Amino acid sequence: MPATMLLFNGCSTKTTDDKPINYRINDLLTTLDSAVWQVSDGWSNGAPFLSGWCADSVMNDESGLSISLEDRLCSGEVYASGEYRTAELVGHGRIEVEMIAAKGAGIVSSVFFYTGESDGNAHEEIDIEILGSDTSRMQVNYWTEESGIEQEHPTFLDLGFDASLDYHLYAIEWRDDSILWFVDNILVHSEAGSKGKLPVLDMRIFMNVWACSASVWCGVFDDTLLPKSAKYRHFKFVKF
Repeated sequence: MPATMLLFNGCSTKTTDDKPINYRINDLLTTLDSAVWQVSDGWSNGAPFLSGWCADSVMNDESGLSISLEDRLCSGEVYASGEYRTAELVGHGRIEVEMIAAKGAGIVSSVFFYTGESDGNAHEEIDIEILGSDTSRMQVNYWTEESGIEQEHPTFLDLGFDASLDYHLYAIEWRDDSILWFVDNILVHSEAGSKGKLPVLDMRIFMNVWACSASVWCGVFDDTLLPKSAKYRHFKFVKF
């Protein structure tokens, strides 16, 4: 099987520019497949991000995907980092990826669903975020807008291991009526809307690493620790 292949109705199909909505992704992340992924480049998100997106902070090799956070100018910010995102918006489904998080206060490693103003949508999001200030925990979260007001619903979970030392499998199942989070195929958290409405809009899938200014949440960023990187491999998405 090639490094990346889209699967339709159980049958393998070469990636094309046709932009299918109902699909599966099975990607070793050893090479960039531009029919599936975009690499963010030439802009920044603004606060609380201290780093801009530069394509040369992203590297694919035989081990998978590496995203670096570096002490250099990038896209109008003091620090440089990278981001993978799907070229297309997807609906409900399961994402999973093996990841090693970057360690260091003020550094965030993540995999998530997201849509917002850049897609012409309200902000909706479903997150796995590992804060470098304590890589024995992860934050799960989801965002929606109600009456134009953004609402988030974060929960911190103890992992029982140091996420910066080795690959572990992280997964999100976004269903019609619930969101489930898994670590190493064990269900660790779920939400069914009791805290607020669940996301309903099609979203892109992202993987990124960034420097954070929100020190109460992520810790005081220490750039003397740079460069740092997070690593990803064996990404899968199945649309429900």
